[in-house]
Amino acid sequence: MIIDEYFASVERGLRRRRSRLRCTVDPVECIASDEYNGLLRCRATFWDESFLDIYETVSTELGYPTEEMAA
Repeated sequence: MIIDEYFASVERGLRRRRSRLRCTVDPVECIASDEYNGLLRCRATFWDESFLDIYETVSTELGYPTEEMAA
């Protein structure tokens, strides 16, 4: 699996679950450092205007995503 495939699957999953989560997720920023490594950043804003910033550094070198760092 290359990093762009992982990023696309995360974005698809977030779009499908927005109504269930009762939040909006904007923007989804995906930055690839090479073919197998990258950074995913987004903000989930909830119905009460609280929010959660998500940062994830991920590697797909093993053929599946592994989290290198998350905050």
